[in-house]
Amino acid sequence: MYVRIYWSKVKPAFWENMEQNQKFLMNTDIPGLLARIVTQDVADPESIFTFLVWADQDSVHAWENSDEYRSVYTKTVQPYIQGSQTVSLCEVKAANLEKLAKAIIGSIPEAKS
Repeated sequence: MYVRIYWSKVKPAFWENMEQNQKFLMNTDIPGLLARIVTQDVADPESIFTFLVWADQDSVHAWENSDEYRSVYTKTVQPYIQGSQTVSLCEVKAANLEKLAKAIIGSIPEAKS
């Protein structure tokens, strides 16, 4: 499993646009993508971090080199980004996602009944 961590700054007053576009991207079916988390830094509200959890490294590379990445993802996000960006691809070496899974299941109304 791999986690792709992205950081950048959102142009002032464009956070809502960025958030809407990230929610749109969450509905995109991408082979190998297991989860997407979009965060806003509480100490620096213009900073955005995204965490994409992938099944394997080949899926990450296939997505980054795809026409869909260039035509949909880049065009959806780039207009709202300013300055530098960083991307790290990390291999997961240890994980305990039990509490996270319970929190997700607990937030789904159908799962509570």
